[in-house]
Amino acid sequence: MKIIIIGLGNYGGELAKELTSLGHEVIGVDRNEGKVESKKSCITISIAMDATDELALANLPLRESDLVIVAIGEDHESSILVTALMKQAGVPHLISRAFNPIQRAILEAIGVEKIIMPETESALRFAKQITYPGVYNSYSVSETHGIIEFIVPDTYIGKKIAELELQDNFSIQLIALKRMKQSVSILKNPTTEYVVLDGANAETQMLKNDILVVYGSDKMLRNLLKKLS
Repeated sequence: MKIIIIGLGNYGGELAKELTSLGHEVIGVDRNEGKVESKKSCITISIAMDATDELALANLPLRESDLVIVAIGEDHESSILVTALMKQAGVPHLISRAFNPIQRAILEAIGVEKIIMPETESALRFAKQITYPGVYNSYSVSETHGIIEFIVPDTYIGKKIAELELQDNFSIQLIALKRMKQSVSILKNPTTEYVVLDGANAETQMLKNDILVVYGSDKMLRNLLKKLS
């Protein structure tokens, strides 16, 4: 895909770098020449430009791009203005970054199809990991539902997944079970990695260090984690 990322700070810069490494054509834009220079070697194209300048934006292939991401950091005013200019320019697919609920509400009013709040989402994941030590990872699917990965508690090792009563007691769906697998690295060193166990179901016996991936409402996920902690 051809992707334009506006804002090459910590988040936008790393996103641009990662997307480039995954094979996408990435055009990175930032008004800070230092940030642009630092990304020249790791993204497809980096451009020093003030994205709030409507005339300057006319030089970008906005409508020809598959996706435009406004990843501007703490300059909320510029982020909103640039997002509005993207909508005005008829960008087909737009993602914008928000720092707080007010900024999110403004972006929603503008008509942005997808809004990301990486700092908030990261904080929520970290809070869950602190509160529930067994949580390996977590993802928000919507404002009310999510996915969590948690390590099977010691008290359930050797038992069947059915004994967790995920569906009956919590209306939670099992997505996958991850199990540790021993392998050998390129340097011939023994390594351990998690792999998805094909065919895992309610009758599968849980082993030490297994990770269950489940989906449900945030309320029920919290109730499950409280029961297991």
